Amino acid sequence: MKDRSSTPPLHVHVDENTPVHVHIKKLPKPSAASSQKSHKRGMKGDTVNVRRSVRVKTKNPPHCLEITP
Repeated sequence: MKDRSSTPPLHVHVDENTPVHVHIKKLPKPSAASSQKSHKRGMKGDTVNVRRSVRVKTKNPPHCLEITP
């Protein structure tokens, strides 16, 4: 998994029976990087089905999001 140092960390606690669907949005790349763009086939994007916890480590201070039913 890539280190997403420009985004805050995401840490979620839910009951294992609670369905959770998470999309991680990509930031737009600089114009120099877009000229070297490669086409990937069969990729649906950054989609993760989460049952228990997700953690993305960054250098930014931690943020906590609690989801209660």
